[in-house]
Amino acid sequence: MLGRQRLVAAGGILGALAASSCCIIRLVLFSLGIGGESPT
Repeated sequence: MLGRQRLVAAGGILGALAASSCCIIRLVLFSLGIGGESPT
């Protein structure tokens, strides 16, 4: 049971990191002028 809780927690953390890193990378590229013209 403990292993499943750790797996769910790790999955949630990875999901949050993936979502935030996507936004951060897009923001950095946009600020550098490399990103797309219209950020969605």
